[in-house]
Amino acid sequence: MNAPTFAQDAPAHALDGFHAEFAEFARWMLDERRRAWPAMVDAGKMTEQVRAQRYRMMEAIEAIWLGAADLGEAGWLYAFNDIGRDDLLVELATTIKGAQAKREAAPDDRLAADRHEALLAMHWWISRFADRRNFVICRALTLRADTIDLQLAFAAQRDGTAERKAA
Repeated sequence: MNAPTFAQDAPAHALDGFHAEFAEFARWMLDERRRAWPAMVDAGKMTEQVRAQRYRMMEAIEAIWLGAADLGEAGWLYAFNDIGRDDLLVELATTIKGAQAKREAAPDDRLAADRHEALLAMHWWISRFADRRNFVICRALTLRADTIDLQLAFAAQRDGTAERKAA
């Protein structure tokens, strides 16, 4: 059996290329956690250690998307050298579960559906790269290069299709 192609295993938000707004979405998710989670710690629903660890994971996810979108300072990415791919995938999987529950509770909520799809795409993009030392900075830069390649491939495919229609 052949490995799945990009179109076969990619979520919808990955099929049309890189979304620079993932950086804004990651920042929004981090801001939401900063707003809501202190109350969860105070209520005993989360420990301070878990809160701090999950904040750091989301900060690293935000750093990847800021770097990939060329919106952040490259030096900032080095602050996450100790975080590996699997750490980020666990955080995203947990976040996806919450987004899925919100989507199921409100199936007509387009924003909830878009956020869920964006999370699936973010998870997919991160999972495509092998874990290694300096994962966050390597993934940000490789992601940017991958998406440029993808955009060029889509443009070539579109241009080829347009030529056939004209003939």
